[in-house]
Amino acid sequence: MTSPGATIRVRPNRYTLALAAILFCMWYVGAAQENGSAYVLVFLAATITALSWLHARANLRSVNIRSGSIKTVEEGSIVCLPLVLTAGTGRVPCGLELTMPGAMEPVFIESLNVDRPVAATLRVAAPERGQHASFSVLVRSYFPLGFFTATRVMTVQQAQRVHPRSAGDMPLPAPSTEKGSLAHTHEAMAASGQVVGEGDDFAGLREWQPGESLRQVDWKAVARGRPLLVKQYEGAPQSTLWLEDTALTHLPVEAAISQLAQWVREAENKGLRYGLRLSDPVRYEEVEMQFPNSKKNIAPGHGPEHERRCLDALAAVTVGLGTGETLAKGSPQRVKTPPTGEVAMQVPEPSMLWLCLALLLAALPFIGTVAWPALATFGVGLVVRWQWQRSGRGAVPQWLRLGLVTLGIAGTYAMEQIFIGIEVGAAVMLCVTAGKLLEARSPRDVQVVALLGWFLCVCAVAIDQGLGRSLYSFAVLLFIAVVLVRIRRGVAGIVIPSKTIAGLLMQALPFVVLLFYIFPRGSGGIVTQLSRRLMHRTGMSSHLNPGSVASIASSTDRVFRATVMAHAGADDQSQYYWRCLVLWQCEGLSWERGDTLGGKRREVRLDQPELRQTILLEPHGDTWMPALDWPVRLNGGSDGMSITYSDMTLRSLQPSLGMRRYEVASYPALAAYELPATWRAAALRPPSSVSPNVRALAKQWQAGGRTPPQIVEAALDYFREQGFHYTVEPGAYSPERGLEEFLLQRRVGFCEHYAASFATLMRLAGVPSRVVVGYLGGDYNAHGNFTLVRQSDAHAWAEVWFDGAGWTRVDPTAALVPARLNSDLRTFMEGGLESAFAQNKNTWWGRSLNEGLLLWDNINYQWYERVVQFDDIAQMELFSELGLLRHRATTLLAVLLVGVGAWGLSVELWLRRRSRHPDAAVRVWLKFCRRLAKAGVPRVPSEGPLEYAERAATALPSAAERIRRIAELYAEMRYGRKALEVADLQGEVKAMVL
Repeated sequence: MTSPGATIRVRPNRYTLALAAILFCMWYVGAAQENGSAYVLVFLAATITALSWLHARANLRSVNIRSGSIKTVEEGSIVCLPLVLTAGTGRVPCGLELTMPGAMEPVFIESLNVDRPVAATLRVAAPERGQHASFSVLVRSYFPLGFFTATRVMTVQQAQRVHPRSAGDMPLPAPSTEKGSLAHTHEAMAASGQVVGEGDDFAGLREWQPGESLRQVDWKAVARGRPLLVKQYEGAPQSTLWLEDTALTHLPVEAAISQLAQWVREAENKGLRYGLRLSDPVRYEEVEMQFPNSKKNIAPGHGPEHERRCLDALAAVTVGLGTGETLAKGSPQRVKTPPTGEVAMQVPEPSMLWLCLALLLAALPFIGTVAWPALATFGVGLVVRWQWQRSGRGAVPQWLRLGLVTLGIAGTYAMEQIFIGIEVGAAVMLCVTAGKLLEARSPRDVQVVALLGWFLCVCAVAIDQGLGRSLYSFAVLLFIAVVLVRIRRGVAGIVIPSKTIAGLLMQALPFVVLLFYIFPRGSGGIVTQLSRRLMHRTGMSSHLNPGSVASIASSTDRVFRATVMAHAGADDQSQYYWRCLVLWQCEGLSWERGDTLGGKRREVRLDQPELRQTILLEPHGDTWMPALDWPVRLNGGSDGMSITYSDMTLRSLQPSLGMRRYEVASYPALAAYELPATWRAAALRPPSSVSPNVRALAKQWQAGGRTPPQIVEAALDYFREQGFHYTVEPGAYSPERGLEEFLLQRRVGFCEHYAASFATLMRLAGVPSRVVVGYLGGDYNAHGNFTLVRQSDAHAWAEVWFDGAGWTRVDPTAALVPARLNSDLRTFMEGGLESAFAQNKNTWWGRSLNEGLLLWDNINYQWYERVVQFDDIAQMELFSELGLLRHRATTLLAVLLVGVGAWGLSVELWLRRRSRHPDAAVRVWLKFCRRLAKAGVPRVPSEGPLEYAERAATALPSAAERIRRIAELYAEMRYGRKALEVADLQGEVKAMVL
């Protein structure tokens, strides 16, 4: 058995450094984006990795090893070392690797069993000659995730005799002849148990001894039924081969012993009678040889037993202070470091296929986001790896791996022209992962590929911070961990590895929550903002062309969520005009923002009620920020933003590359002021080219001394009365004659056609005007008390200047089709509130679906508010509420240390619990034994169930019959052939009264 007290060591390995690098990159992404989802992903990966240290230690705690019988071997030969492993009462060990110095290769064991031994055989080079009382086995495990190596050197008590190796080319010594002195010869032979050799005179018979030659047996006596007897002769000259060390004084000690062993085996093979003489002491090169506990002179003889005695004597020779070391230590000159299966072993095909599936899931979120050459490279690499693995071929050629990765990266650069940005980084990482996957064969390669998969998960979260993407990335990260457990344990399927990861997750979640709230936010200035390719993702830009708003009208993607704290009567969603951009430069149906006009801050009417908004903006890659009506004040959380007073819009200093939350206050109207001359000139600048018919149309409204409000009303009447039609698919208009074609011929358009043409007509009629693009309305979410604005809510309208009143909003679309303001765009295009589409939305199924979507969107909103946006400011507010802000650093450190200690201690105590036996019948039986032990009849380990029951029945006569019944049921269930139910046994145990 193994000696007690074997120390378990758990150390980081080469993968731990790679893991640290990946975790740092994941943290970098979270810090650069101030992305709480990325932080959660980092904390989850780091925490389950830290927990794997405790699990790796607990995995080896209950391993027991004993050895079977070992044959006598020659030094340096290959020994088949039989081992028997069992599990103790702790956790069931799994994913074990057995090895030792000199082993040909490690032996892998999937898992042990609490009641059935597992046999294993190590092929190892025999150690130094001599008698060894024990040997040591190195038990190694990378379970569960492979980031830590747990080792335990276990000493197994097992006698092992190693004979010296045969070496040398010296011929056998010449035999010597000895006459007479039979008494002396017989005494020497009797003392050594040897047979007298042949002579001339028969001297009688004696009993045959094991190991002696059968040539002297009296076979005639055996034929008559007598035992094996050996004939003895005397008086004849004896031809004896003496093997003496004095003839080898010119050789080193080890060489002399090897030569003597060679002579012994050679003489035995030739059938010669030989003896062995070893001087005491003998000096070879002034090294004293001693022979403790062994015979120094062995009388001549022959046979396997005689050979063994001679070789035993040679094996016992001690050089200086050292006998041979134990089997595990071996000779430092010829024993290398214990082998590992990290490089030599090949990952089985099913595990590689599971890994390919996990990486495919990790890459799916990048479809439509990163450059297609990277996706194509990853897809080709995945398919090639899959087919290569299934075909059973060797490694994928290096030229194929490097060529594929090079093409993918080159294609990505050709499309992007830059290697900066999270999407480009993810594209390059996909190419690198494909190349590494193609060369992955051993557990070491798989470990690196899995880490790359983890990094792809955080890249996916960096691109989309929504709850759905976050949960998906968390699930993929855990699935990759499941594949790692499957490989490290060697078990088939993913059910058992999934249970392992589920346990790690449950143990990790409390500490993940603790880290999320107390881990210092910010990066200390060591990171920069990660750029993204999101320019004009929502379709809103500083250019308005025919069809630019209609092109996104069918999209339901979120743009922003807004919580509006409005005054009474201002809660009508259809009147929410979210202004984003104001366009000044007119070219008919095309408008541009133009040069930024200077201007100073205008005073507002302080007696007006405020429209306070908290807006959560999705990333769109531009600098505009939506707000209601006329924004006049920015509140907390709006750093880097400003109000452009020439058009009263919000602008950000940096493009919106991540979700952003800010607060703004707006007023429905501004105080009247004089329009600056530069602003008036810009608001009256006509397009560079206008047809005479369009100019004449505008001039007729100006005739008769009409005021600007009357001109505006005349233009709106023109749209109402001249057969204009509102549609999301108006078709294309000519760039040169588009305005005339729309106003005088086709009269079909979307909101941008009406707003652009109306504002152009106003300028031609002498009324200052401009175009505003933004969003109209939104869906109110009662679950979260916010308004959800989608891309389909994109809208364009006009603003005109009235002296004494200021800028006034005019929406030609609302004048033409007022029903558009009372319904969403799709409902309006399908026929309005009375259409079949609207009726279907009002059914139970439609209402339920809509409620479900609103509920999910509210959950997304809360996720962003409470997790994604939890930055250093929110952390400081939390500590301020708890009264810990003054000693923030000390508090963080104390809470972290206490949390780590308590968390680690609780997990360690959990891992030290007694394991649950997998057999339900055994669990019931053990419970029964514990009840009898409490009653004063403990079970002896060597007792069988029936024997124990009989003893317990004698000691407890009141329950004797039921005790025997329980034992018989258990014995039949465990060792019999009848199929019995565990419930029967459990019922008997519950009914037992002691």
